[in-house]
Amino acid sequence: MINMTQKFEHIPVLSQEVIEALHPQPGKIYVDGTIGGGGHSELIAQVANGQARIIGIDQDPAALQAASQKLACYKDKVTLVRSNFCKLGQVLSQLRVSKVDGLLLDLGVSTYQLETPERGFSFSKPGEEQNVPLDMRMNPSANVTAYDVINNYNPLDLTQIFRKYGAEAQAEKVAGQIVMTRKLKRITTTDELLEVIKSALPPKYRFSRTGHYASPFFRAIRVEVNDEVGALKDVLPQGVESLNPGGRMAVISFDSFEDAQVKHTFRRMAQTPGPNGKPIIILITKHPIIATPEELANNPKAGSAKLRVIEKC
Repeated sequence: MINMTQKFEHIPVLSQEVIEALHPQPGKIYVDGTIGGGGHSELIAQVANGQARIIGIDQDPAALQAASQKLACYKDKVTLVRSNFCKLGQVLSQLRVSKVDGLLLDLGVSTYQLETPERGFSFSKPGEEQNVPLDMRMNPSANVTAYDVINNYNPLDLTQIFRKYGAEAQAEKVAGQIVMTRKLKRITTTDELLEVIKSALPPKYRFSRTGHYASPFFRAIRVEVNDEVGALKDVLPQGVESLNPGGRMAVISFDSFEDAQVKHTFRRMAQTPGPNGKPIIILITKHPIIATPEELANNPKAGSAKLRVIEKC
């Protein structure tokens, strides 16, 4: 169920850089593969004087509802589709769109998703008591939830998830504590999981962290629940295939493993010859673009954002 009392928020990061990369023009077609609240798409529409076609994809119905409202004045040029961007080729085929001129993937999580308690993406802050079910699904109708991961995965798999997606040195210790705890009682809420993580980590380690000690573990579980790595792996070649010659794809990542995946995939494609003997793509950004000090002052969450851009040959 969509929470109508919680406003869908996601400040578009690196917005000026995205616009410069995609260079929206009237009569062209652009895909926003993670449309969220529609912030980036609104800018694309504005720069193209409302004359570009925009296809917005998101698996979260709350995001699509928010985007529909934000882009209402461009509704004749906007098509919204509830799907995962890993099905990009299928979406375009169903819309009878053969090629597009620009593609944007913003891999961030919206403020709405993080701060809507029933979505189970985050834990309670000091003085709060959320006590909400472990969920973390971007698509509320998906089968796998955070509850399933925490209560059914074996210790080795949990450890690998925390190490790979959370870069956590204490991954094995926390995984072991989760397994011990669930033998006595199932871990069902975000606050219960927070307590398990806290009990597994030495106080010195918890207090030495620059961010909250539980954040890497919650992030790693979210990535696993939504198969974010698999989806990103699938969409990158589809995105390149969908572009017209001269079309561009821009990807904004927020975690090191995401950025590494994008970087290595793009570099490999840039060294792979196409049918005409030329590389499939060229790298517009040899190094990722990051937020300016001015943007960070207005939106600290942009601090981990990295933008990489390629152009189809």
